[in-house]
Amino acid sequence: MSGNYGVRYDQENALGSVTLNGFTALPPGWGLSNIDAEGSPAQPTVWSVYMQKGHNYDDDLVEDANNTVDVLLVFAGLFSAVLSAFIQITYSKLQPDQGDILLAILQETRQPGSTSQDQFKIPAYITSVNCFLFAGLFISIFVALLGILVRQWTRSYQRNLKAVSSTQLRARIRHYRYKGAKKWKLSGFVAFLSICMHLALFISAIGILQLLFATAPAAGIVALVVSGIGTLIFFVTSLIPLFQPEAPFQSPLSKGVSWIVSWVGRWVAWIGYKIHVHSHPQHGKASNVEEDKEEGKESNSDAGLENDLGHSPKEATKEIDLVRKRVDLDLDIIASLIKRADKSTERVILDLCFEHLPNLVTLERKHPHIILEKEIITEVYIFLAKGCILQPASGEKTVDETRRKRAVLLCEFLRWFLSIEGCSDQRYALKGRLTKDNFDPRELPTALAKYSDPNPTGQVKESDTKNVVIAYSALGRIDHLSEQQRDDQGCAHCKKSLASIQDKNQDRNAMMENISKFIIGFSDCLLVCDRNKTQPCEAQCETALGALKSVLEPPDLPKNEVNNFVPWDKEKAVWKSALEQKKNGTGELPRIWFNPAIDFINTVKSNPTPRDPTRQASSQSIASALGSRKPSPSPSRGRPAGGTPDLRTDSSISKHLQLPKQGQGL
Repeated sequence: MSGNYGVRYDQENALGSVTLNGFTALPPGWGLSNIDAEGSPAQPTVWSVYMQKGHNYDDDLVEDANNTVDVLLVFAGLFSAVLSAFIQITYSKLQPDQGDILLAILQETRQPGSTSQDQFKIPAYITSVNCFLFAGLFISIFVALLGILVRQWTRSYQRNLKAVSSTQLRARIRHYRYKGAKKWKLSGFVAFLSICMHLALFISAIGILQLLFATAPAAGIVALVVSGIGTLIFFVTSLIPLFQPEAPFQSPLSKGVSWIVSWVGRWVAWIGYKIHVHSHPQHGKASNVEEDKEEGKESNSDAGLENDLGHSPKEATKEIDLVRKRVDLDLDIIASLIKRADKSTERVILDLCFEHLPNLVTLERKHPHIILEKEIITEVYIFLAKGCILQPASGEKTVDETRRKRAVLLCEFLRWFLSIEGCSDQRYALKGRLTKDNFDPRELPTALAKYSDPNPTGQVKESDTKNVVIAYSALGRIDHLSEQQRDDQGCAHCKKSLASIQDKNQDRNAMMENISKFIIGFSDCLLVCDRNKTQPCEAQCETALGALKSVLEPPDLPKNEVNNFVPWDKEKAVWKSALEQKKNGTGELPRIWFNPAIDFINTVKSNPTPRDPTRQASSQSIASALGSRKPSPSPSRGRPAGGTPDLRTDSSISKHLQLPKQGQGL
């Protein structure tokens, strides 16, 4: 039996399960074969790619932590043994020597009054020497204890991941633990243990030097010179990476010093910014959007690592149940993958991420603001969009044919992303991010909206029709982002778009383009209202349909002028395809808009698509046929009233537009 793999998504928790011929199947990544599976292996998903990259990161994290702890445990053991030898010498000097006490008692017994009654006095240096030595000893002991705990934590970090069958759920669990490790600074804690061991060494060295100078000054000088040279080398190698980042002397201390320097720099910059705003209050409002640069970073709101000593399968089940409800982890996973992917060599991974983002419908419904706040998404979108656009020496920008698939993917993402409902501040900030560095978000959809040449039969490819629908949808969402006012009669942009198709002073191509934009943009706007539980206005839909009828079926034009504004087959196909694709609203929406609009489009007459459908082909051909004649505009629609030749009898125009012969119907 043959079959193909698929994915079925649960509506409640947005988890995907692998299916084979419509039935639940074992994941292909398990290495187990389903006897019904045929053909090529299953394509990698964003979850499997994330797990592969996460596995490499986790291995480095765990290996680095374990290796550091192993070295610290060995060093702490040797160091404690050395300190114990010194403490054995210095601690005895804190109390009188028992031998001296017995000798004094014996002399006093034999010769009463021969011994002095002076009380025992602790040498001044002995107390401080013991303080230093004991401090170093206890620090090394606690470093060893905490090192053992780190080994247990890292083991808990990777435990039971492979036992989870669902790749998506496994990715959620892994990211859940990763966020916990990042929040509680697991790597920083290991670095802190190393610094504590360094501190214990220097504290003990001070005590030993003090002991040597008090008892053997010459030996103390030698030890001071040697330890001074070692200390100088230690601090120099730790500070070099601050000025030469490529230096191989990276250590926990150098990283800590670098963090302190950057932290101080941020505080100084923040204080300078506040002073500037206080002295120039007119600039404060314009800078509010850029004030929180770290807003798009990953959230650190959840605990992560669990106690290794108390781990059990029951607790693992609790963790899985908790993660199942955390649909926001899916977005964090994708954002993390986008952030870590190499922008030059791993663009396929970026494509995979942008392809999967519109599938986060559950998160979009419950927490839309979380999606809009991810700045990394818009930054990488701009980067990819710029790479899809070609700027010819002359003419309009076009889509790179080798990257057309990516351009379609990005426009699909943009259409979804800009339809997410957010507060006015979020959408204002989003508009600012999309126009960052003078980037025009309309460039890519505009370039994609252009058709490829039709095939020899004059038919436009179905893929081009779908691409045009996607491009116009993205353009509509960009325009709606700028025009957010809405009242009982609809949004401001839809009203403006409706007025544009009724403009009587535009040529044929401009009108057809405006009609395409209106049908697709208006349908998207209705779907957004329907998704947000806002009841669409039936009167608004009737007005829109009436406007379309008045434009595409004008009752007041002479028969020989109707062809000037008759749509081509490709344009009619775009309108019908858009309405059919978007006919998924609930409630009354299909009844009041989609069904009547589709029925009307089916009745609209159209001409075959010309062989070379450039935007100016029709208008240039008509202008050439008219020659130098300048007829007066018609009072009804602003078109030529008496000087227009019969397009059915003009051979040059009929050849270009492929119009029906005289006497035939349209």
